[in-house]
Amino acid sequence: MTQEVSDGFSRTILRGGELVINLIAEPGHSAIVPPEMEGFNVSRDVAVIPLGDSVSHSFVNWYLKSPAAV
Repeated sequence: MTQEVSDGFSRTILRGGELVINLIAEPGHSAIVPPEMEGFNVSRDVAVIPLGDSVSHSFVNWYLKSPAAV
C-alpha cells in the first residue's frame, strides 16, 4: 500500500496500544497492538478500539477472552 492510499484510510492506521478485535473468520479474537506496529494499517474485518490511559489494556484483553465475556 502506498503512503497516499494509507493516508486516505486514516481510521485504519494503528498507533500502538489499541485493542483490536477480529470481526470475520473467528470473531472475537482480540489483542493489544504493540508499539512497534505503529503506522500499520488494518483491514475492515478488524475493529480498532483505542483505550485510555486509565484503563488496563491487558485486563480488557484478558476479560474479552474469558468465559465471563461470552
